[in-house]
Amino acid sequence: MTLSHTIVREADLPSPSPIIHHLFDMMFDPDTSLDDLADTVSTDAGLSARTLRAANAAFSSPKQKIENVRDAVVRIGLIMTIHILTTTEIKAVFFSVPGQHGDMRQLWLHNLVTACIADAYAHHFNFDKPARWFTGGLLHDIGRLVLLRHDPVKYTDVAAIEITGERSICDAEREVFGISHEEVGAELMKLWRFPDQIAEAAHHHNQPYVSLDDFRTGICIANEMAKALEGDEPLPQYDGFTTEKIIASAGEKYELMKKASGSA
Repeated sequence: MTLSHTIVREADLPSPSPIIHHLFDMMFDPDTSLDDLADTVSTDAGLSARTLRAANAAFSSPKQKIENVRDAVVRIGLIMTIHILTTTEIKAVFFSVPGQHGDMRQLWLHNLVTACIADAYAHHFNFDKPARWFTGGLLHDIGRLVLLRHDPVKYTDVAAIEITGERSICDAEREVFGISHEEVGAELMKLWRFPDQIAEAAHHHNQPYVSLDDFRTGICIANEMAKALEGDEPLPQYDGFTTEKIIASAGEKYELMKKASGSA
């Protein structure tokens, strides 16, 4: 058994609802209709409640309350509904770590910002299957959650090393844990049976670029832009596109997703 597998097993994070896999299939299937999605969501009381809550929180006025799942899906749209449901499921996993809510809020919002930037990036270039980019951004740093849950005390040591600026977060994690969050994040994605590309993005989101249309590269770029925003630093610049346009496009979705997932 590998070290990454051992750490993921011992961290014992709660898995998202099994219906998430079905939602992924629907998200990537061009033949999926709004009725198909509404029928799927309606089979799960929890997902139905979250869909209605999200629709009324972010897409409805007090005088026009949405009261059934189909109306909610129509109002929100197919891909946005799936993104909201995925977000609420993954958010619940992040905040399952006891006594770490301050750290989790910061990490969670970083992932949400990265997801919205990755989504805007994919739409800016009109890439094939843009829906996967949001999910890749949302899950890219989940390995940090695994390490934090596995040993919170050790992760404090990682933070102390990183803050000196002498070593990267991954190098600090390898010094303390013998492995980085990239590796355990990819292992968790495999354990959860998430798409291979999502696992690869988690594994390589701090790696050198390949090309602008490479999925892993796009998640890496989104991650860098999110970090710049969080640190109130100048946005990184790349050949081939203007980062300011990507950020402007991502901002609207970010505000909607915060409201819909209760992260505001």
